[in-house]
Amino acid sequence: MLRKSDNHFSGNKVLFLVLALFFFSNLALALLQENVWWDAAVYAGMGKHIFSDGQSGLWESSRPLVWPIILGFFWKLNLDMALFGKIMSLLFAAGTIIMTYLIAKEVFERKTAVLAAFLLAFTPTFFFFSKLMLTEIASTFFSLLGVYFFIRKNCFFSGIFFGLGFMARFLQLIPFAIVSIIFLIYNIKQKNLVKNIMIIGIGFLIPVAPYLALNYSLYGNAIQPFLDQAYLTNNSGWSHFKPWWFYPVFMIRENFMALFALFGIYFLAKNKMHIGKTTVISVALATLILLSFIHHKEMRFLIMLMPFLFMLASHGLLESMRNLKDIRIPMQYFIVIFIVQATIVIAYMEKAELGKGNPYLDFHSYLIKDAGALWISNPAYVLHYEGKVHNLMYYPVFDSGKISSAFSSLQEADTILVNTCDLECPPFDLGCPMKKEELLSMIKGNFEIEYFKEGNCGQYIFAK
Repeated sequence: MLRKSDNHFSGNKVLFLVLALFFFSNLALALLQENVWWDAAVYAGMGKHIFSDGQSGLWESSRPLVWPIILGFFWKLNLDMALFGKIMSLLFAAGTIIMTYLIAKEVFERKTAVLAAFLLAFTPTFFFFSKLMLTEIASTFFSLLGVYFFIRKNCFFSGIFFGLGFMARFLQLIPFAIVSIIFLIYNIKQKNLVKNIMIIGIGFLIPVAPYLALNYSLYGNAIQPFLDQAYLTNNSGWSHFKPWWFYPVFMIRENFMALFALFGIYFLAKNKMHIGKTTVISVALATLILLSFIHHKEMRFLIMLMPFLFMLASHGLLESMRNLKDIRIPMQYFIVIFIVQATIVIAYMEKAELGKGNPYLDFHSYLIKDAGALWISNPAYVLHYEGKVHNLMYYPVFDSGKISSAFSSLQEADTILVNTCDLECPPFDLGCPMKKEELLSMIKGNFEIEYFKEGNCGQYIFAK
């Protein structure tokens, strides 16, 4: 029989192996991938804008600022933003796995913690997005720190890290709101309730208050970015509008072990609950329900609840093995099936991404010179451009109103980079497609075509 210290060593050894395999396999893939996603390019452009005092890059008011500041810092140091941004994203992913382990060990037991870390690390969506320079994983890392300090009754640091999570991705307000409700329920009769509420609130406001003040200075409204984000949620991304059952179905399709979360909830409900277990269940369920009500659905949005989901799944699987002794199915069988399933899905996703190469190479090559007053239809075109972007043709949405504005200010442009598929008209704006064609005709009549590539979409570089 193993001593407790042996179990401790074994658990840490497995965690180390999981982290090493996860990190170095993803690092190798990151070094091979040339494509940079749309949102990642936006954050990179905003980082340039911040550190150049508006003389370089681009700006979207609806975005939080933590990730742009991190990427902009690399740019300020004259480092490759794409390379170092991917590495930083991967470090946050490793940190997320570690925090999942620490929270699960605090709430459940070491075996549950190790299994939860393993399931999270190699769930295809988490594995794939860990290096793509997006905000889901960095913001989840901060929120997990908030949960960890909350469970350990450190209200101040809990508030700070929840605030940082919110400043990395606005949707991270969901776990903070849930934790706040749980805190009230468990401490409603405590004499120091008001004091602790103030402490966690002050911690939350330390990173958030400067952002609200900046918003007021820039827009005259402290909550303007939240309003802009709400508008975008309802008026863009129509191809990603999915039914309510999208997340449960696709989660199981890439990791069948998620089903054991139901068993985990069942076994927890049978026993006495405490604040840690209540937090894990509540954050997982409430976040899933709320995300399911948002029309725009992508699997990467589910990353924020995956750590809690796999804590429950790990607890459910281990408790099932202990309680259902008549069903003699070794746990290793489930692990092997998961590995096979995850390997197939990850291989498919990674192959598709590697096959893209650098789809914007011609635009990057053209922009080694000053383009003057530059208009773009895609932020990835200017990832390596040191100048300023003067017009985002796609932002906030490309509709009849945006086209009318482009007509009236077209003479101010010097260079226009356009992919016609980037400019997607809203399905309810029936006059938009015709106006889009009129705008392209007007541009062709007033600018020289420096570059054209025909395909499913027309790619153009127009210059005066």
